Amino acid sequence: MTTMMTSKAYLPCNRKYFFVTLISIALAYAALRQIMSGPSRLAYAAPWQIMLGPSRTDSPRNALSTTWTTAQQLFARKRFLVKERHVYSHNLTGILFTDVENININHPIKSCLIHQFSPDIDNHIRRMFPNPSGNDANMNFYAVSPAITWYHDEIVVVMRIWFNYERRLQMNHIHDPNSWLDNYLYTQKFNTSFLPYQAGRLMAIPVPKQYVVNAGASDPRIFTVQDRLLVSYYMPMSIGGKQTGHLFLWDYNNNYVVKPSVPGYNLTTIDSNWAPFEAHGTLHYVYTLDPLRILKCNKDAVCMFIHEGRNAKHHPFTSSQDHLRGGSPFEVYRWPYYLAVAHSKVAKINRYSLYGAHLVLMRVYPFRIVYVSAPIKVHQDIIRSSRIVRDFIIQDPFIYPLSIVIEDLDTIAIGVTINDSQGAVLRVRNFRDMLSDVIYIDMRKNVSTGPKARMVQAYVEGSFHGSNTR
Repeated sequence: MTTMMTSKAYLPCNRKYFFVTLISIALAYAALRQIMSGPSRLAYAAPWQIMLGPSRTDSPRNALSTTWTTAQQLFARKRFLVKERHVYSHNLTGILFTDVENININHPIKSCLIHQFSPDIDNHIRRMFPNPSGNDANMNFYAVSPAITWYHDEIVVVMRIWFNYERRLQMNHIHDPNSWLDNYLYTQKFNTSFLPYQAGRLMAIPVPKQYVVNAGASDPRIFTVQDRLLVSYYMPMSIGGKQTGHLFLWDYNNNYVVKPSVPGYNLTTIDSNWAPFEAHGTLHYVYTLDPLRILKCNKDAVCMFIHEGRNAKHHPFTSSQDHLRGGSPFEVYRWPYYLAVAHSKVAKINRYSLYGAHLVLMRVYPFRIVYVSAPIKVHQDIIRSSRIVRDFIIQDPFIYPLSIVIEDLDTIAIGVTINDSQGAVLRVRNFRDMLSDVIYIDMRKNVSTGPKARMVQAYVEGSFHGSNTR
């Protein structure tokens, strides 16, 4: 039962007390603004601080009491100071996975749009590429895949500039003798209101031209490891006489590339969608989500498997069964729990596919998937704001997550591609109580191994019963 309390405030008749009251109100308002504009040291704890035992109350949310230390107060808990548009309230369903049972979790959340990169970046790109013929087909491109992160009190954004040569090759077989690469990476820095304070630029990443379609660097993810700002990106390249599409790492501040390798393991021809994260100051990757496979890498990005879920060796990655795949990097939510937004691809009866974005909570050391949500829903004014570019393989509008910023324990910002047409930043909020319950139940049940192989994938496939639009 919830008890609501109300109070009345009376202005004293005495003028002296009247001015004292006004000053007190002003000071309280200033303090409140300071709390709301910066890291809250009262309402929220550093995500890695968690009391592992229950408190004196049976409330799961009270059991997760947290504390700050001087060093942890420096954690970059930031909030974007932007207007929310197209707010959409809906009930988010999901599953908490334990050793012996799966627990349905339902909770009301809100999603909204907080930033669109178009048309500003589009206009800048048009001015970067010479087009003396004036042929619009030569400049058919999209600014998509926004990877965003906070770094040294700045919002750093890396985006994919995709020249749609798939469409050009279909249009009367247009062949431009001055054709560009299919993909470039573009970067720009912003303030807390997403106003740029420096000009954007193309990243000077050397790329080979291998494929007729999809040459260049694409699908960036940006993250830090021991204060090193790294960009993970996909790039086609011939390796050992074989055409491959693999991941590479670009050091953002020092401008050099490293290719992650897994000695003794044969990567597939197209091997991407690894989800990076930092744990104990070391680069890790979620290689696959179900079965859960974890890579740990040294400073030269030489990696080895340190965890493989139940029967993982009997369940290699397959496009038809691995519906849930890497999306954003994993970020610390409450140690040792990490939060990400993964993407899913589920085949329809016809030749088309459905795409979704899902909250994923993972525990580390030991590793296991704790919670996965159904697709996050957004307002139709967001998802239908642009046409579906690749309508020959996708019928339904979609969002594709590339990045996550934990603004506070109740709010995340997600960098997404909408319909392969534009990049945007969404906000999802009102999930703190839900994840607090999930973490509390997970701890109380002493879960050790987590879901059986393909159990998460089966849930994700079945979660597409409704539309992801309003």
